[in-house]
Amino acid sequence: AGLSLGPGRSWSGGVLGVLGVAATAFAALGVHQWRLERRGGHPVLPPSVLRLPAMRIGLAMAAIFFVGFGAFMFDFALITQRGHGLSVLESGAALLACCAMFVVGMRLTPRVVGRFGGPRVLAVAAVAQAVLLAVMAAISFVGPEGRWSWELWFQLPGFVYGAVLALQFGPLIGVVMDAVPKEIAGLTGGLFSTMQQASVAIGVATLGGLLTTIAATSGFDTAFGVVSVVDISVEQAFGAAAVPLRRPPRRRAVVGQIGRQGLQQVP
Repeated sequence: AGLSLGPGRSWSGGVLGVLGVAATAFAALGVHQWRLERRGGHPVLPPSVLRLPAMRIGLAMAAIFFVGFGAFMFDFALITQRGHGLSVLESGAALLACCAMFVVGMRLTPRVVGRFGGPRVLAVAAVAQAVLLAVMAAISFVGPEGRWSWELWFQLPGFVYGAVLALQFGPLIGVVMDAVPKEIAGLTGGLFSTMQQASVAIGVATLGGLLTTIAATSGFDTAFGVVSVVDISVEQAFGAAAVPLRRPPRRRAVVGQIGRQGLQQVP
């Protein structure tokens, strides 16, 4: 709520107070979960599980990916509908080729991962998406005039963008699931689902708020271009996080009792 309301209310004291409450509550949750595990209980977010390198990296990559994805979908709707006056149906049609390529990409992802490896595919896809975002930013800054002009130019990078999204989304969970003990596979899936939902909301609140703030003075085309440039740094972080996943683990993690003993590391 604080991130969503902040840009429109000039980050007033009330907004900062809401953010402060959120940060305090999150810290209190961490302390509570740590104490519960120390007492031999069953925390929802076991600190011992979060200490696994693959889990930390995977959750960070999930957060980065879904922040960018959520913001892109929200901002695309804004620029096409509020910025260019398209209807909801027309806005969806402008994204149809991108969505179709996402489906095709998801079908091909297992074959690509099997040949090149999940971490390498994730890193290369992040670089490719950064290049596509740069092209989108250039199109937005030029600002082609005329109804559907921007949307038609978008099809060039957007067609490939859908496939690249699939190459990031498809291998991400599988790579992490392969690196964590099978005993916590269910917990890993739950944490990823939670991170996905939270990160989409954060992306809409932050980068979506940035777009509307810039659009109020500079127009939606310029705003979308600026947000696309910001997204490039997000993709660089995603690609950098994929590099450690290529290193073979030195020790094999096995799960003991998730409680006082937590996860034990054994040769």
